[in-house]
Amino acid sequence: MSQKSQTPHSHKRPSARPNQPRGGPGNHTSSEQHRRNGSENDGYHTRHHVEDGMYPNPWWRTLTRAELRWQKLYRALPPAEDVATHDGLEWLSFLRQDTPIFDNMIQGRLTGRDILAVVGAHEPSAARKMGLPHNMVGHEHALTVIEKLSQPVMPPPEPKLRNSGEPHDEESASKTNRMLVLKYNSGCAPYTSAKQKPASRPRVTAEECPSDIVQLRQMWSAEQSSSGLYALGQHNPHGMVEECGLVIPTPDKIPQAWGFSDGELPPLASAPAAKLKTSRNRDALERIVEIYSTCPYVYYAAKGCFAREPVSYTHLRAHETPEHLVCRLLLEKKKKKHHHQTKT
Repeated sequence: MSQKSQTPHSHKRPSARPNQPRGGPGNHTSSEQHRRNGSENDGYHTRHHVEDGMYPNPWWRTLTRAELRWQKLYRALPPAEDVATHDGLEWLSFLRQDTPIFDNMIQGRLTGRDILAVVGAHEPSAARKMGLPHNMVGHEHALTVIEKLSQPVMPPPEPKLRNSGEPHDEESASKTNRMLVLKYNSGCAPYTSAKQKPASRPRVTAEECPSDIVQLRQMWSAEQSSSGLYALGQHNPHGMVEECGLVIPTPDKIPQAWGFSDGELPPLASAPAAKLKTSRNRDALERIVEIYSTCPYVYYAAKGCFAREPVSYTHLRAHETPEHLVCRLLLEKKKKKHHHQTKT
């Protein structure tokens, strides 16, 4: 992600001194200063692009989960401790994905994000043919999915009791959870503090960025997802971006037309990043949203540091928006006209 020299108040320009917040392109230091700083403190800031001004910053202009849930165009789920549970698994669709219960319930289950690793699309030869970015290439993706699927499937927690002392059933739990979603997003009691602006992200320093390229790419994808959903909501002001929980289909809900019998499929689950409603009417179209953020840094083995990945003009054109397309066509038309006048 490109970084400009003007940074927000929570980020400062990085310097060669240790424990300094970092944000923009960085300060260029002389080779003598670089050697002097390296002799004083051989930390991360002296080994990775202090002289070149290249700092991988996964937190650059990103939103936290709390800041995303505070936005008006984002329909958030209530806190996990308030969700009504029952003996079934339907209540998991109201469970936030950044909770320990979600991590326990998704282990051992195959999700849509695991499909590419299962079919081997992340391997270098396949990824090269598919044109995947560097952060989606590597055998570590398959190893992560294998480790996840080898874990045992966890049972759901004990169902909660109603105010009357009786346990929830599927109908009462669904009704209660839908009411909690309305109260949380409207700021009604007991969620009056939910509409107060959350605290900004604390300052980050160079030492907090991982030095391993795999960890950096994972952190980059995790930190940029909230900002991607916020941008999606801004591009659809008449619709709504809704937070999604966990959906676990039971064997009886799998269509028989697929031709799978009992035991042929691994435990399945669905946990998309969000749902997008094109409008706020009841008949609005719903679309599943997945966020894939490309880390612009690669590991430069020759110098033992990170470097910005060069992006080709073809790659940029593949991701341009309709507004960018119009601007590019107008510029090309202007260049052709100017070239024709020069010849005549």
